[in-house]
Amino acid sequence: MYLSDNIAALGELSVGACFASAIDWHHGFEATFLGAKAQLLDFRISLLNRDGKVFGPHFNLQVKARTAPALGRAIKVGFTREEVVRAAAMGIPLYVAVMEIQPSQAPQIWIRAVVDPGKGINSISRTHLLGDWATLISIYSEVLAYFDSVKYSLKSTIV
Repeated sequence: MYLSDNIAALGELSVGACFASAIDWHHGFEATFLGAKAQLLDFRISLLNRDGKVFGPHFNLQVKARTAPALGRAIKVGFTREEVVRAAAMGIPLYVAVMEIQPSQAPQIWIRAVVDPGKGINSISRTHLLGDWATLISIYSEVLAYFDSVKYSLKSTIV
């Protein structure tokens, strides 16, 4: 238990550090860790404007950590269909990241978006490295586009 807790903590700290990296000449994200006891999701990540202020767009993130060397292009994550459905029901973008720890190598964190909320995520391909500047810019752009496309309209009888 102790080792798995340490590995999970390393994954959470590493992901937080990746989102603290500057993009496009400013810090683009504010990562809020939801706590070790939070159910289902690990982070709420808010976008920052050029002044470094949170301005609305945000997404949720689930983090997994794997210590066994994985073969091939994909890393097993085990984010079940039921978990994906519950997380996607919040109606905001959802991403899953996996930190891969292999002997005598620096940990690497891979990320993917959840685009089909009706399916589980069995694995993540080694395609989008979270520490990569281009990946962070893509995430920022996707989340911003999502919130720009949503029409917010409150209908209330309390007026």
